[in-house]
Amino acid sequence: MKKTFPLTQEGLHPDRVIGAIKHFVRKYVQRERRKRLPEAADYWAFACRVGPTPETAETKLLNAINPAIDSLAQAGAS
Repeated sequence: MKKTFPLTQEGLHPDRVIGAIKHFVRKYVQRERRKRLPEAADYWAFACRVGPTPETAETKLLNAINPAIDSLAQAGAS
């Protein structure tokens, strides 16, 4: 899935927007983990790109996505 999330939305508190993004990512991962594994795979591995712009986004593993989103929000990224 390729999707870009804005960290600010007009009329919504920034904390609610951040919470909604984290919820969407968790829901997507849960949905994908229910799918059958390919024959050559032992487990599902997820990685997301997190950054202020799509060009400067860094690839993060699943357990580092939420802290990366928090740090972007604290830095004032939109």
